[in-house]
Amino acid sequence: MDPRRRPLPRHRGGPGTRRGRPHLPRRHRGRGVHRADRRPGPRRTRPARLDEDDRGGPARTRPQVRPGLEHPPRRAGLAAARTLRGGHAADRALVCRAARLVGAAARPRTRQRGRLGRRTGGGVRRGHIAAGATRIRGVAAGFLAATLLGPLVAPAPAQAARAAEPAGQRPVVWTPCAAAAADDPVRCATVTVPVDWADPGGPTLDIAVARRPATAPDRRVGPLLYQPGAAASGVDAVVHNPQLFSAGTTERFDLIGVDPRGTGRSHPVLCDAAAYPADAGTVPATPAAYSRAVEAQKAFVANCRAQTGPVFDHMDARSVARDLDAVRAALGERRLSYYGDSYGTLVGQAYAELFPTRLRAAVWDSNMDHTTDVSRWVAERSAAVEDSFQGFFSWCDRAPSCAQRAGGSARWYDRLRGRAERGELTVTLPGTPPFALDGYLLGTQVAFSFFQRRWPELSRCLGEVDANRPGCLFDGSAAEVPSVPPGKIHYPQSASFCADHRMPVRGFADLVRLRELALANAPHSRLTALAWSGVTDCLGRQDDEVKNPQQPLRLDARAPTILLTNSRHDPSTPHGWARKVSAQAGSRARLLTYEGWGHGNYWVSGCISERVDRYLATSALPPRGASCPAVPEP
Repeated sequence: MDPRRRPLPRHRGGPGTRRGRPHLPRRHRGRGVHRADRRPGPRRTRPARLDEDDRGGPARTRPQVRPGLEHPPRRAGLAAARTLRGGHAADRALVCRAARLVGAAARPRTRQRGRLGRRTGGGVRRGHIAAGATRIRGVAAGFLAATLLGPLVAPAPAQAARAAEPAGQRPVVWTPCAAAAADDPVRCATVTVPVDWADPGGPTLDIAVARRPATAPDRRVGPLLYQPGAAASGVDAVVHNPQLFSAGTTERFDLIGVDPRGTGRSHPVLCDAAAYPADAGTVPATPAAYSRAVEAQKAFVANCRAQTGPVFDHMDARSVARDLDAVRAALGERRLSYYGDSYGTLVGQAYAELFPTRLRAAVWDSNMDHTTDVSRWVAERSAAVEDSFQGFFSWCDRAPSCAQRAGGSARWYDRLRGRAERGELTVTLPGTPPFALDGYLLGTQVAFSFFQRRWPELSRCLGEVDANRPGCLFDGSAAEVPSVPPGKIHYPQSASFCADHRMPVRGFADLVRLRELALANAPHSRLTALAWSGVTDCLGRQDDEVKNPQQPLRLDARAPTILLTNSRHDPSTPHGWARKVSAQAGSRARLLTYEGWGHGNYWVSGCISERVDRYLATSALPPRGASCPAVPEP
């Protein structure tokens, strides 16, 4: 056999291999390597070249959709379900995982629950290994790159018209998902795709897929592909969360989840834990220290590339979008509907550019702007985090229950951060040697808590941190992480983000300038992984390593009108980014604003979810400039 045609080794776990308890909110976005019983998959088929017309497969006759949408009564449990969707806890998760990565050998996964994580059941990524407590900050920083992934270069209309159908894809062979109950109709499979879509005859990898069939087949509209943020597992989201969407939407759509290439069960990116730069989350103090940091990051990238293979260099959003189209073709569907969160909006932008006529409808929730350069990235993300800090301070100063209000909560937090910077706070977690909670890690963990506005819980936790019991910052953040091979970490963030973003740092002085830019926009939150990891993860990268560099979104007139949703006060994807994406899309986009706080909107606001569901079912859009009020303060 020609070695170029030899498929890459399949990952040990099969789709849906998570065992045990139901997958709760903060869990399904884990990026850890999944271990479980091997499940049979479909026969591997060689994808054909992408150079045919845009018919997209056999058309199906679909029943007409009734305009009335049934929403279940709002319950506290459904409010929590938003986090189950794969989301935003992933950011916070990686930091917690990093905290558990102390030592040279992999530890068995541990399940943590607690105040800040209880609502979602943990949703954070699962732990791996570290080469020392000093790595915690760096992993936290690196993690954030995950939420950064960006859209693709838009094809010209003529190119879009010639978009290739992935010919040669055989129908998916569905099997029961290992982690699902025996009577659960959800099914799992794999779809084989090229590692490099420009070389269809080269190495391949298997993309893990899950499908939860529509609960009312006579009213079925078609497939709804859900792509969570932070390079997270769409398979876990669909397998473990029957309430991923409202009852009205789950009646009409087959819910499809995919583990993007390089994550979860789809040939995950692996690296040696010992290779992770010990000071990735710090700012070098001298030019010599800066040079050492660049070389350490280059060595880490080379290690991940060697451990992972050619997939590492093909993690860009365009490649992921082509994988999704291969899934659509394997399903035998002419078109699909799409819902993307955070990083999922970048993949969604890519899909809409590449395959405009294969997209029936699309919702982009918490939007990435792929025109953002390194300076804007640092400034605007720092400002977004600071805005959420200010929102918490404003609430605390008015709330009698907030213990930090006496003398002003902002001043109180500044004092706490000073203690962290002086090394006065120590974190002790089960199975992990104690480590210092410095200002960077403190600010990052607090920033992650703003993804869901649980301010009373944060206030109580900060009181414990002040009493030198900071473990609550990590509660629920290291839940059920599939184990990885001893001495390894699962780290797709850098490969993904840096494949979609040129983030040049032109020497030590430029790095110092970026640091000052961050601090100028974040006087209280200071430097956090949400802003800084986009810099550190791409240190030393060459321009030719960026497969899909930043450029404006360009949508073909044949694309459907996209519904964008975004919080006014989002700590991760600023509202200004959604406005820019909407402006780039012009008449092909409509922005719906949630006038509240947090990252992700669907289960936060009944107003948002009702309009999203109506759009998905009927393509009916809200008026231009529409918004939904913030939910009442806790």
